Amino acid sequence: MPSKGKKSSFISILIVVALLGGGLRCLLAIEYGCIADIREGYRVFAQKAAFNGPFNIYVPDDKWACDYPPLLPWITGAGGALFGGLYYGELRSFKIMWAVFISLCDMGIIICLALIALPRGKRWAIGAAALWAFNPASLYDTGYWAQSVSPSLLCLVLVALMAVKRKWFWAGLLYGIACLVKPQAWPLAPALALWIWRDGGWKNLRSAFFGTIMPLLAIWFLFLCAGTAPTLRNLILYLNFDNASLSINGHNLWWIAELARGEMIFTNEVWFKGVTSQQTAWFLTTIMLVAFGFMWIKRTKGIKGSDGVEMMAVWSMLSFLFMPCMHENHAMPALALASCAWATGRKTGWVLSILTTLIVGNIILHDMPTMCFFAQYFTNDNYHWFFKPIESANNVSVLTLLFALVSVVFGFGWAIKFLRGAE
Repeated sequence: MPSKGKKSSFISILIVVALLGGGLRCLLAIEYGCIADIREGYRVFAQKAAFNGPFNIYVPDDKWACDYPPLLPWITGAGGALFGGLYYGELRSFKIMWAVFISLCDMGIIICLALIALPRGKRWAIGAAALWAFNPASLYDTGYWAQSVSPSLLCLVLVALMAVKRKWFWAGLLYGIACLVKPQAWPLAPALALWIWRDGGWKNLRSAFFGTIMPLLAIWFLFLCAGTAPTLRNLILYLNFDNASLSINGHNLWWIAELARGEMIFTNEVWFKGVTSQQTAWFLTTIMLVAFGFMWIKRTKGIKGSDGVEMMAVWSMLSFLFMPCMHENHAMPALALASCAWATGRKTGWVLSILTTLIVGNIILHDMPTMCFFAQYFTNDNYHWFFKPIESANNVSVLTLLFALVSVVFGFGWAIKFLRGAE
């Protein structure tokens, strides 16, 4: 009887934590939210899926091009068709539907973190759940900004859950689904493959590979049957077109380069003979990640363990620091995976504290409505001298440069500390 009571108490507390975290995000997202992204981005994608058909979302038309993989437009299109919000004057309805959806995804993350941590004890599981439920970066990004990152993070956390349990096929399958939600999951493919190969060998790597390609082939086959498979290539074109600068408020190496130059660096700008800035960024990213992956494999050869979760988190952070077209909140996958690592017992508490501070700071630095609100609240003026330098990316600011430098130093420091601690 006591064990049943303890189990019931654990479930009750977990439900309360999940409801509080999800409910707070939902209330914030309904009240606030980045209206431009919701109205001109997510709702347009939903409209294209609902009105033009699910397999015509990449067919060019007079509306904004869809630069998201198909699952998110399909889900929001179906939600908008059921609950309203797709027609003129119904933005409020769509916003409510969107807020509920992304908040439910964060609730899923909260529960998954508890499941990852459960083998270490129920208190540890509740702590892991609370860690995400009340994380300021997640509250800001999902709640105040109402961004689309939580569905992708839920998939990645589920990948970590399956990988920790050594269910490699399901880890691969869920990773394939993650790739169909947001492009931020794509760079993690080599990291997951390294982890599976080290712990599960070639046999399990093949199993995970088939799991990954199954949803991808299924989507391609559906588009093929609809006669619009060639339009899938437009997704890459739209991504490059809508992300035409080397760093888009992402506090990484390229943001520092843009601050130093005093203006945006466009991805098609030729730096060397026939080599663009984007190609240079991808080359350096590849070199850095290959070196990191090689050192991790070399140091942990013959060892199996959940350190693979932290390795994926570090990999995600290094991708954020080197890859082009990064936004200020694109370090969120690293935060989610670091939370998974903490749930497994890895000593990543310091990582979570610093990374949360950096992400929140990076977001706030480029959230001018929030800055203006605080400036007006504290100084009775719309623009205080402290905030004016960060009004646009073209204004070199000591504060933004400091955050970028700290982000780079932190990312390298985390990677080195992780590799040195590898056993």
